[in-house]
Amino acid sequence: MSKYKLDFVTNSSSTCYVCEITGERESGMDADAEDLGFYLCSNGHEYLEKYRLDHKKFFPKEKAIEFLEEIIKESKCTDKTGRYKEYLEKLKIDNEFADEIIGDLTEERSFGRCSDGDGSTILCPICQMEYIRDKDMLKFFLKLNGKREDVVKLMKAQYPTYEDMRRDLDG
Repeated sequence: MSKYKLDFVTNSSSTCYVCEITGERESGMDADAEDLGFYLCSNGHEYLEKYRLDHKKFFPKEKAIEFLEEIIKESKCTDKTGRYKEYLEKLKIDNEFADEIIGDLTEERSFGRCSDGDGSTILCPICQMEYIRDKDMLKFFLKLNGKREDVVKLMKAQYPTYEDMRRDLDG
């Protein structure tokens, strides 16, 4: 039996990204995340650049030193290791360039990675728990309140119809 696709088919390279914070969408032909103003962290979160956290608050000098030491120790990609060692030495002895070095490091979309294209989780608002997604809240709620079936029973007991529940929950 043959399968037929009835809607529009194309061989183009159209890409679409959805901000996990606002739901805003951006798309373009042959575009990557950076072209469309998006960051992708290594945990797979997509968010617009304007929601990226401030490195001065979330990545202070002490954390940068610790992080660089860990990367250098575990690194399998020698192309970045030399530069990271240089940054580490400068951070340890010179406070004057700390902000500049940390800014440069966190601007790298592949910071801490070996050319896999994923960005760091350090300035991701979702990874740093500055923004909690609805689906994560739901998982947390279900974990606290038992099984899904238990929550469904509570909801059914409280609301006779979907409309009643929606009116109550939507305010």
